[in-house]
Amino acid sequence: RADAPLLYTNATGPGNPAGGYTGGVGGILFEPIAESPEVAKNLTLRASVRLVLEPPKGQPFGSPQYQIAPGLGFTYRMPDVLNGVTLAPYARFFWGFNAKTPSTQLINTLNLFPSATFELRDGWSFALYPENPITYNQNNGSWFVPLDFMFVKNVGKGFQLGIGGAAKLGSPSNPSYDY
Repeated sequence: RADAPLLYTNATGPGNPAGGYTGGVGGILFEPIAESPEVAKNLTLRASVRLVLEPPKGQPFGSPQYQIAPGLGFTYRMPDVLNGVTLAPYARFFWGFNAKTPSTQLINTLNLFPSATFELRDGWSFALYPENPITYNQNNGSWFVPLDFMFVKNVGKGFQLGIGGAAKLGSPSNPSYDY
């Protein structure tokens, strides 16, 4: 997997000192992912290592540091439960390194995806935590828990469309969920 996030923000930082709305590239990531063949009936294992580059323009487009994030999880399919249920929990730990400035606090977070997908009718499914993780920030000892969901429609062999949303639960702050 490779991803180059394009961001549009009015937040200030070295990449946007005036604070007016501007665009930029966030931390580009590369992630080789390995999934095992079935190790038991309907059970596969998954592992990855994500490398996130520092954003080209710096903050507010991301943290001015590199990050490495190993991840582990599994997928367990239960075709006979309800209309079909798939559990795919995944954990990924981010470590920041090689910060550009000494004042940068290195990222040290655990991301948990307690992912579950429920098959509905006519090629539809409902997924919990497919995109946005529950996060533990080891630097300040805080948890951030969003509610993340998505409706997915199979529209062809190997092709799906989805629409979903995420909202923060509770009071911990996370600027990604302010709007």
